Amino acid sequence: MKFSHVIQKLFPAPAFARMPALSIDISDDTLRFATLKRKNTSLKLGEYGEHALQKDIVVSGVVHDIPAFTSALRSIQQKTKASWVRFSLPEEHAYVFSIMLPKKALPHLEEAIRLQIEEHVPLPESDISFGYEIFREHEDSLLISVTAFPREIIETYTRAFLSAGLRPLVGELEVHALSRVTVPRHDAGTYILVDYGKNRSGFSIIVSGATVFTSTLDIGSDSLTEAIAKYFQISKEEAETIKQSRGLLHNTDDQDYFFTVINNISALRDEINKHYLYWHTAHGKLPGVSGTIDGMYLVGGGSLLPGFAEYLSSTMHMPVTVASVWKNILSFDEDIPALSQEESLSYATALGLALGEIYDY
Repeated sequence: MKFSHVIQKLFPAPAFARMPALSIDISDDTLRFATLKRKNTSLKLGEYGEHALQKDIVVSGVVHDIPAFTSALRSIQQKTKASWVRFSLPEEHAYVFSIMLPKKALPHLEEAIRLQIEEHVPLPESDISFGYEIFREHEDSLLISVTAFPREIIETYTRAFLSAGLRPLVGELEVHALSRVTVPRHDAGTYILVDYGKNRSGFSIIVSGATVFTSTLDIGSDSLTEAIAKYFQISKEEAETIKQSRGLLHNTDDQDYFFTVINNISALRDEINKHYLYWHTAHGKLPGVSGTIDGMYLVGGGSLLPGFAEYLSSTMHMPVTVASVWKNILSFDEDIPALSQEESLSYATALGLALGEIYDY
């Protein structure tokens, strides 16, 4: 049994009364949008695109320049003619935790969850919105993943959307959208999801498709580029080219380069391992839930770094897969999307938001 894990259904409308929503992934430097369309019995990529944000308009998911943010949204609305929108919320400000409740609480589940929130969230209950999802059901109990988020950030986004001519339907965490396009539908396994982005990385534990833990770290692929630029004393643009061509591939002719790269990546690996150990010793003891991790999925623009997946697999001793964001959307036998693999990983959150509307997760 599953319930919606969206944070807030903002302006619900009857399905017959609205067009499909535009899905927008909000990051500190870019707004990416996408739609999915039905094609006979399958899906295909619809409209998509991006709008760059100037520095400091959005910082760690918080809007600092509301007029500029609204202007960017208005540009997207004018280009797409969209009326409704689903949007991502930054994981840096979310509280994700798991609780167990007796099954007899089911008729009043939301109220029962509300009573436990103060134990996990250091904010007044009146200052947060929350969503939840049942990810394990036993004879007498329910295991529930809960996501709580500061209401003020949602309300800032909402005002900006409305000012831009967009009616917000749903806001949900990036990781919920990402898990939707990376983990196969109906897969009951337990996975680590690593979102290796430009300026930060996100780590999540996914159980039966539900996010039960998430954390972020200020280490992204740009920090690796900067390390290479410093080592070779070259520009960031040149360092990016070298990074993409050589990655983590060991070259005995240039040991210094290899260890420069490994030192940077090992910090990321250590954080992933820390979360793995946390899950294995703590959440793995939840009734009916194994502490074993079945594998790792990589998303984000940095995940295609040559040798990255192989390095994590060998050091973490588990299968590591660079995600295909299309696996739950379409078959390449029927349609080839316009986005390259690298581009599609950057659009993973927007596509996951769009898939949530199609299947009403």
